[in-house]
Amino acid sequence: MKRNLFWPVALACSLSAASIHAQTSRDEAALRRLPVAFCEAWAKHDGHELAKVMADDVDFVTVGGTWLRGRADFETYHSRLLSGRFQQSTNRLLKSDVRFLGSKTAVVHWTWSIQGDSDPDGTPRPLRFGLMTMLAEKRHHRWQVAAAQNTNAAPAPPPEAEGIHSPLSLPATPERDVKPASKRRTDMKHATGEFDVKVLPQGEVDKAIGSSLGRMSIDKQFHGELEGTGKGEMLTAMTDVKGSAAYVALERVTGTLHARSGSFVLLHNGVMSSSSQQLSLTVVPDSGSEALTGISGTMTIVNDGGKHSYDFAYALPGTD
Repeated sequence: MKRNLFWPVALACSLSAASIHAQTSRDEAALRRLPVAFCEAWAKHDGHELAKVMADDVDFVTVGGTWLRGRADFETYHSRLLSGRFQQSTNRLLKSDVRFLGSKTAVVHWTWSIQGDSDPDGTPRPLRFGLMTMLAEKRHHRWQVAAAQNTNAAPAPPPEAEGIHSPLSLPATPERDVKPASKRRTDMKHATGEFDVKVLPQGEVDKAIGSSLGRMSIDKQFHGELEGTGKGEMLTAMTDVKGSAAYVALERVTGTLHARSGSFVLLHNGVMSSSSQQLSLTVVPDSGSEALTGISGTMTIVNDGGKHSYDFAYALPGTD
């Protein structure tokens, strides 16, 4: 009897092809998950969570041309951004595309829309669109972003693109009014240092089922590139759920900032739960006085085991 040797080989090839297809499908799903995870972390305004999508040695270029090398710098930049002028922003994934360059390398393109952010001087930005390109690598059985370039969409496609089909088309970003150069703020400066703070209860706590409302005084002493005091009042809301609370506060800062003396007011807005924490400190528009008249900006504060530090990103007219 003549044996047919073809069918075992064909079966083996079929099984191998099915295995490769299943693996590729799992990898594609994991790659499409990268922009989803990016937007989910953005929605929490959590720079640390956002950085988990990136490789340790990531090279990331922002829409503004800032080149961030390494996950640590990526996290620092986006923590400042998302706790400052982007803390009310929403970033939405529109469409994504995956192209494999090898078994452990792929390119992910995805389009997005963003709204609710503002310029460094506090000017609100309109809804805009963009395209991000991610170079992803599979390391230790996990896909991570090794390099990325983010790009804002133009108000309209250039004439050179006529008749050319883009795999991921973008809506045009509306043109916006641009302030004359004489009226625009300069680039943001940074002042860093430490501070001591005393927070004392004021009056009786208003207790009810599920929550307690309180009022506190704020007394700060700033050290470093901002030398001065902070005086203010805080309204708090505590809940019966451990780790869930919120507060708002107004604080007048008086002192010397990079050799310029005066005062300004900070608006605090903090919300926390067991899974996330959001805190923003924003300069109240037109609250600056003396040499700090016209100041705008945001402050990031860090509490490391009871040791408090600040990073104040600000702009002042007439400085460079």
